Amino acid sequence: AFDELKKLSSMLVPPRGCKNSKVNGDEVARYYINQKSNSGIVNYVQIIGQALGDFYVSCPIIEFAHRLSSQQSNIEVFQYLWSKKFSSKEVPCADWMGACHGSDVVMLFGQPFEEKNEFAPEHRRLSAHFMKTIGEFLHTGKPSKQEGKQWPSYGLDSESKLSTPYYEFTGSSGSSRRIYRRDWKRELCSDLWRKYLIPK
Repeated sequence: AFDELKKLSSMLVPPRGCKNSKVNGDEVARYYINQKSNSGIVNYVQIIGQALGDFYVSCPIIEFAHRLSSQQSNIEVFQYLWSKKFSSKEVPCADWMGACHGSDVVMLFGQPFEEKNEFAPEHRRLSAHFMKTIGEFLHTGKPSKQEGKQWPSYGLDSESKLSTPYYEFTGSSGSSRRIYRRDWKRELCSDLWRKYLIPK
């Protein structure tokens, strides 16, 4: 798995004008294999998928949000993470993949209400919740409160560091989890991927 990830990540092409024109595959493979092995993930196909997803999707979005919120004082940035996994029957996505990119769009456009035989009642509740949240954001510029608490935007914390709160749509609720979390993949993106994504 190490050699395969090293080879694949060495073939990634950073955007034009970045400080590094070539990805250090050895560094990427070491980071992911060590990090994921320590967290209990042993499916190496999943590890490779996460590394590629971080390079192409997660970290560019996070970097864009950071730059937007730190350079534009009049813009509020809100972040969510979609982690609800559907069966491959509901959303075509292999079982090992976790929640796939774009599966939130299925909920946003109310597909569980259109295809009632394919989705469970809990999916319709999640879809209605997600549509309400995004609808309120489109209407007012702020997402709706989650579980009674106001959704915080990006901003400076007490140490003048950028704080990056997010809400995770898991499909479940309850007091056993924090409503808003902070800094999703922030360290990973800044320590490993930023040099391959940000222009000089």
